[in-house]
Amino acid sequence: MKNKKVFITQKAYNNVKTNPFANALIIENTAQFWKKHLKDNKTKIVYIYDLGFNKNHTIIPINNHINKTGINILREEKKQKIEFYDITTIYHPQPKGKVAECFGTNKPLFQNTQYIQTYDLCNCVILAHKYGAKKIKAFIIN
Repeated sequence: MKNKKVFITQKAYNNVKTNPFANALIIENTAQFWKKHLKDNKTKIVYIYDLGFNKNHTIIPINNHINKTGINILREEKKQKIEFYDITTIYHPQPKGKVAECFGTNKPLFQNTQYIQTYDLCNCVILAHKYGAKKIKAFIIN
């Protein structure tokens, strides 16, 4: 598909080195990274992949997230002006999409079968959205 970019977290790339991800951009979750790769505003769809905790390599579509990382990625910018971003429609809805529960570097204390548990998807999606991604399809390699 034209005007599509595929991004993958370093954890996911290290654990799943298969053909579909050979040309994916490995995410450096910084403002500079997203500004650089989304600056042309011609990208129609952004695909973001992160690793889940199960590691059986099933790809699960995500329609929403819960941030339990303890980090608000937007606070790093240290601006005086507070900006609010509407993330209620940040994900492009996908059939059979699930909710991701993001833990960052922390491991979940128990497996919650209601959600797909993952590392950093929520922060990647937030920055991608802030820097121009209008249509985001997210996936967990679980």
